[in-house]
Amino acid sequence: MHIDCAFVESPLAVICLVTNLCARESINSWRCAHVTLHPAQRTTLQVLDRSQQPVNPCPLWVSEEAWDNLASLDHLPAFKGLASSLESAAGDWELWFRHAEPETAELPREWETKCNELQRLLLVRSLRPDRVIFAAASYVGNALGRKFVGPPVLNLAETCADSTALSPLIFVLSPGVDPTDALRKLAAEKDMGSKLHIVALGQGQVRGAAALR
Repeated sequence: MHIDCAFVESPLAVICLVTNLCARESINSWRCAHVTLHPAQRTTLQVLDRSQQPVNPCPLWVSEEAWDNLASLDHLPAFKGLASSLESAAGDWELWFRHAEPETAELPREWETKCNELQRLLLVRSLRPDRVIFAAASYVGNALGRKFVGPPVLNLAETCADSTALSPLIFVLSPGVDPTDALRKLAAEKDMGSKLHIVALGQGQVRGAAALR
């Protein structure tokens, strides 16, 4: 497999491709030999000719785009019969479709045992694209380990070693995250506690901040 990533909207998409390569999994005889991802590439399937496509049996909850995806999957050996299954077991598929977390829910009928985790991911991508990120994270985590999908643990000591007085560290924080305690601990370990000054850059703090120059 060759992966050319000029730009990828979600790095997890590339990780999924690499995971599939490393795990040596595939959809039966289907192999992806060359994958190229470019800035303008769409992430949705475009069907140019629907004349040979079966009629969508569940138009009330299966969108045209989702049906394009499912009908295309039906051409693959591992998914043969998927389109007819959606018609004969529409109620079961709708229950799976409306599940809050379909990536963890049991697939209708024989598909629960027929599909491996990658194939389940493709079904989620086809019918519930809003849950793809969770299904992909689960797939990568189970195949390679949770460290490949979780945020790395910040090691302030190592980070500090890469910085200088002319290249300071800037923390971009999310709500609820506060590195103050970790900074104080690091300063104490380096006997720099007395030189650590914390200034909130809010209104009225300009003079205090300027004094630290």
